[in-house]
Amino acid sequence: MLHLAAAAFMASLAVAGASPVGAAQPLTAVQREQVAKAWGLVDLTHPRQTLVDANLQSWEVAVTRTLELDPGVAKLEASYPGVKQAAMATGRPIAAEYIKQLVDKIRETRAEMIARMLSSAEIDQAAAFVGSAPGQRLLKRMIANTDIAGESKRLATDAFGAGSARLTEQQVKQADRQAALKTAGELSVDDQVAIMRFGKTSAAQKLGQAWQEADRRTLELVNSPDPKWLSRQSEAMNEAMLRFIETARKR
Repeated sequence: MLHLAAAAFMASLAVAGASPVGAAQPLTAVQREQVAKAWGLVDLTHPRQTLVDANLQSWEVAVTRTLELDPGVAKLEASYPGVKQAAMATGRPIAAEYIKQLVDKIRETRAEMIARMLSSAEIDQAAAFVGSAPGQRLLKRMIANTDIAGESKRLATDAFGAGSARLTEQQVKQADRQAALKTAGELSVDDQVAIMRFGKTSAAQKLGQAWQEADRRTLELVNSPDPKWLSRQSEAMNEAMLRFIETARKR
């Protein structure tokens, strides 16, 4: 679901207000010691640059769709071709800055949940599987088979039409299921056997629970973005369009 974070951010441009994310209980001493090891597992399952790149792709699709749906922007583009690209060029670095911070928070949440729910030995076992050839093939195919463009476009369309949009747990599960079904047909029998064997372990079961809780908290994050960031992006993109138009009129 992490690749949909930017789409939810873009869709939230139309959302007024934000709900706070609930505070978690402090980590125990043992859990704090396990955080570093948990980070090693997160680096395998959710590489930072992979998530940043995927979310930037999501932003590109979502903002393009939003501008396409805006009749006012359509008129401006007809009279001043290139004004939409000027807006996107200005909004892109602002979105990238926000996405990097959001991805860092998401990864921190995952590391915390792993440290809370898995023992040190279970973290090692999970890391061994994820780092194996079958584990890496599973993760890479799941990422590749997630319909980032489709979900991002849908979120942007919903936000524009209804005035607001939220990424729901059901939508995340549906997207994950579609990716999982497609991935299952692409993996070898040996890979599937390795995955089934790992799935029987307590490490796999607890990792699933940790990810479920991390997903819930991630939804809270992506559905309640900082209004200051939203305002900053909207104002910057509007100013970029105005500069483009004024420059064109002087020619």
